[in-house]
Amino acid sequence: MKFILKYFSPFTVLLLCILSFPKAGLGQDHTADSINRLINSSTIDTVTLKYLMDLSLYYQNNEPSKALEISVKAIHYAEKTGNKKKLARIYNNRGIYYSILGDFKNSLAAFQKANSISNEINDKPGISQSLNNIGIYYFNQGEFLKALKYYTESAKMDEAIGDEDGMLNSYNNIGIIYKELGRYKDAEYYYSKALKLADRKKNPAELSMIYSNLGLLEWQKKNLTKASEYFLMCLTLDKQINDSLGIAKDYGNIGIIYYEEQNYDEALKYHLKAIPIYEKVGDQSGITLFTTNLGSIYEKMNQLDKAEIYSLKGAELAKQNGLKDYLRISYTALSDIYKKRGDYKKALEYKVYAVEVKDSLLNEETSRQVSELQAKYETEKKEKEIELLNKQKILQQTELDKKSAEAKSQNTQRNALIGGIAFVLLLAGVSFKSFRDKKRDNALLEIKNHIIEEKNKDITDSINYARQIQHAILPFEERINRVLNDYFILFKPKDIVSGDFYWFLEKENYIYMAVVDCTGHGVPGAFMSMIGSSVLGHVVSDKNILQPDLILNEVHKDIRKSLKQQETNNRDGMDIALIAYDKKNNTLEFAGAMLPLYIIQNGELKIVKGDKLPIGGIQTEEDRIFTKHSFDITENTTVYLSSDGYADQFGGEKGKKFMGTRFRELLLTNYTKPLNTQKETLNQAFESWKAAHEQVDDVTVIGIKFS
Repeated sequence: MKFILKYFSPFTVLLLCILSFPKAGLGQDHTADSINRLINSSTIDTVTLKYLMDLSLYYQNNEPSKALEISVKAIHYAEKTGNKKKLARIYNNRGIYYSILGDFKNSLAAFQKANSISNEINDKPGISQSLNNIGIYYFNQGEFLKALKYYTESAKMDEAIGDEDGMLNSYNNIGIIYKELGRYKDAEYYYSKALKLADRKKNPAELSMIYSNLGLLEWQKKNLTKASEYFLMCLTLDKQINDSLGIAKDYGNIGIIYYEEQNYDEALKYHLKAIPIYEKVGDQSGITLFTTNLGSIYEKMNQLDKAEIYSLKGAELAKQNGLKDYLRISYTALSDIYKKRGDYKKALEYKVYAVEVKDSLLNEETSRQVSELQAKYETEKKEKEIELLNKQKILQQTELDKKSAEAKSQNTQRNALIGGIAFVLLLAGVSFKSFRDKKRDNALLEIKNHIIEEKNKDITDSINYARQIQHAILPFEERINRVLNDYFILFKPKDIVSGDFYWFLEKENYIYMAVVDCTGHGVPGAFMSMIGSSVLGHVVSDKNILQPDLILNEVHKDIRKSLKQQETNNRDGMDIALIAYDKKNNTLEFAGAMLPLYIIQNGELKIVKGDKLPIGGIQTEEDRIFTKHSFDITENTTVYLSSDGYADQFGGEKGKKFMGTRFRELLLTNYTKPLNTQKETLNQAFESWKAAHEQVDDVTVIGIKFS
């Protein structure tokens, strides 16, 4: 059963990151009752506003719905007194309260309102705060690169004005993004910058926030003991400041660490401490998560009756709150429970439910990403076409105007010569008008050209952003480095985005690596690469299909299903070379769709051809079956996977293709060299051959040495 420290994602740690507003008037001796008395006794609007803001902040973690209610009154007094700076701060706070309650749509609207007001009065700290909060919204939606953009803008503004509170929050949030992207060193760097500021300020809430994030980072790196130490430090700090939501979070995370360590008694104890606090606060996400986790804990403890009760309750809560990932966890736990009871019919039924939920999550995410890119690309493509047409019309009209002016000038000159000196002044006037008209036309043309250049820049920027998204789905080399000791990846897209991609996964005893060449290149190819990467991960990770030939069979079916190729004329697909290295038995398995495997042992190069069947596209045969090839890795073995872009490149003295023969000779000549040297040699050979010719296709070559 998969357990997740959900408190850190999608929103709760980030909420802690933004709670940096000064709580004026809130000393340790102030309670809700005492603040209410101050409000009731106040006759000055500005003072009443201050106390209302204090009161809403008082309730933000313990009763966020009440904090929202009070903030409505605060808005009234801020507008009444014309204090736009405090009005922006109230809207920022409302965005926080909505986020705690899981209402992200309203949280974004509040943050944008705060940003608009702060820009109106040029309040730079307020602008920075709202930029940070908008970044939080995009993080909650899984749009990490957009979130990183807003966090970075916020950090730059904070550094410029010397706002240490803002810098701390921005550094912390940037660290979270890098953690989510698997760039742990970058995450540690930004967390350390935030921690230095928090240490200097000695603020328990901020220290707890950063220790929480460091705990998550260590948990993700599988350093469970270190993670537990950080979470215990958080618990001590949160108890000092009586932060109910923070205490619940700490109990839950400590409980999850104990679950990971298979200490189910302690895991149960901390989960049972966390849930009542979440219920009191009204945090539905926390209630659902830890109720779901209780079902899994009781299942591991073989207390199946309790496991069934909590798993069913968790499933019901997940349905009510639209939390599909938790629903999948509950269904999986129920499947395990019924399997232990010997009720295989129900076990299978809930397993199917879990897979269906997982499929819907995958399809929603893939569809969302593809739809966003497709819409952006098509809109800007049409805008560019319209601008180009307008430019042509302007050029044509300008040319006609020029010819007309020239003819008019010539006629005027002739008439002036015939008419004598009396018409000289008239000629001068007409010439001046002609010059002025030409100058106006040239200025107009220059403006139009500038607009077209700006549009082209916007489209290029959009495609560059698409490249960042595409690179985010490629495996991070840090992850590959932990598994493979000696390898290289040569990845050279033809355009800004690529129809090629490579894919990597470690599961059980297997290490998987694939090179995939999708239909087309550029933006259309990039769409296919996103779908292909998602489907490959789904087939291996979720459907638990582990043999390369069976993986390709299933990927083919899923691609045809995703693109509705049975019902439409869509014929897009992909070619794949896929290997699976069995670490336990020291064997290598390969299956290919149109792409081969190159394997060198004892100085001999073998080419193992893939089946002459693509993934997706037209299917006339009843079933598409791929072939599995197996090899013993009992000696030094080097393997290469490649798309056809390298061999298909035109160049050389006669402008011919590089061809597969030269490619194989290059591999055999250099295979004894270190793989980083081989990569450089392949790259130099490609660039030298291509020279001034245009690159014709995306290029991907991967080399791996097994010893």
